[in-house]
Amino acid sequence: MPTTSATFATHLLGESSRERFQRVSAQVLPHAICQWRETQAQQAQLWLVDASSPIPAGAQPLCMIYVGPTVPQQLPPVHWLTRLDIGYTAADLTDVLHRAAVFLGDWGARHRACLLRDAGPPASAAPQRWRLRAWPSLGAPYDSGQHLCALALLSREAVTADQIRRHAGLDDAHVRALLAELQRRGLVRAVPASVTVPAAGPAAVPIAPPASATWGVGPVLASQPAEGPGPAAAGLARQLSSWVGGEGHGG
Repeated sequence: MPTTSATFATHLLGESSRERFQRVSAQVLPHAICQWRETQAQQAQLWLVDASSPIPAGAQPLCMIYVGPTVPQQLPPVHWLTRLDIGYTAADLTDVLHRAAVFLGDWGARHRACLLRDAGPPASAAPQRWRLRAWPSLGAPYDSGQHLCALALLSREAVTADQIRRHAGLDDAHVRALLAELQRRGLVRAVPASVTVPAAGPAAVPIAPPASATWGVGPVLASQPAEGPGPAAAGLARQLSSWVGGEGHGG
C-alpha cells in the first residue's frame, strides 16, 4: 500500500481528454507507487492539460503532463514537464505518474533541506548561572582550597558551572555536588542569562590564611578572637603545658 500521497488536477483538460484519463487511470492509480488524489488546480501538485486547457494567467504549477502531439511554447514555467500522446496506454500513464511521484518526493526533500539551511542551527539555551546569596560555612568535603576558590568566584559574580570548574580546578562532579549542597541550604540563586549582576566589593570574600602557614607562639596568641582560642592555639597550649609540666616534675 502506498505510504506517500500527491495531488493532481484534470479539470483543465478538454472533455475527451478528461474522459480518457478517467478510464485509463482507473486501471493505473490502484497500483501507483503513491496515493494520488484529485483536487483543484490551485492546490494540485500535478496538472494535466491539453491544447484546449484554459490555463490561468500567472499560473506556476509544480509539475505538468501535456496531452498532445507536441508541447507548445506558451506553457507556464514548471519544475517538471512531460508529454503523453493523445492515444496513451495504461503503461504510458503508469510511467509518467511514476516519474512525477519520484520528482515530487525528491523536490519535497530538497525543499525541506533548504528551509532547515536557511533557518540556521537552533538557538541553544544560555547555560545556567549561579550567584551566592550569603557566604556559607561548609564542612568537609567542601572546605578544600579549590572549593573556597569556587565560593569566592560565586560571591563576586553570577557564573556558570563551567566557569567554576575552570576557575577552581574542580571536575564536573564536584562542581555539581557543591552547587547542589548550596541549593539545598538556600545559599545560592539562579540568575537568568539576561540579568547582569553587579560584582560585589572585596569585603564579600573573606581573607583566610594559607593552608601551609606555620604559627609561632606569639602570632597564635595575638590572633585569637575575643570568644576564646581556636583549635590550633588550643592544641599548641596543650603541648606547651605538657612540656612545662614534664620539666617541672623532673626538677
